[in-house]
Amino acid sequence: MIRGLVVKNKSHEKGIATRERWRYFCGMQVKKLCDLKAYEVGVIERVDTPEEVMALVQMGCCIGSEVEVKHIAPLNGPMAICTCGRTLAVRKEAAAHLWVRVATEQAEVA
Repeated sequence: MIRGLVVKNKSHEKGIATRERWRYFCGMQVKKLCDLKAYEVGVIERVDTPEEVMALVQMGCCIGSEVEVKHIAPLNGPMAICTCGRTLAVRKEAAAHLWVRVATEQAEVA
């Protein structure tokens, strides 16, 4: 998340805060899916390289879908995520390509 940065050009198209939209972006936190902790919930905002994670996209990890981290394996192992009513095991290398807007409250996701 970009804090304290105010840009005057067409930055709103890229998700960067502008003066008019500062309040909207101020409460959001965007981070990689691999950086989420257990039981964190969010909405997928961006997929960096769709060809790398095409299997995840086909299973429901597409932009706009809600995702919840159920479990994280120790020693850099896979993570279990729940999306579209399915529980998937995802490698952290693949999860690094998915950017998620983290919900600060459960009401924000819905």
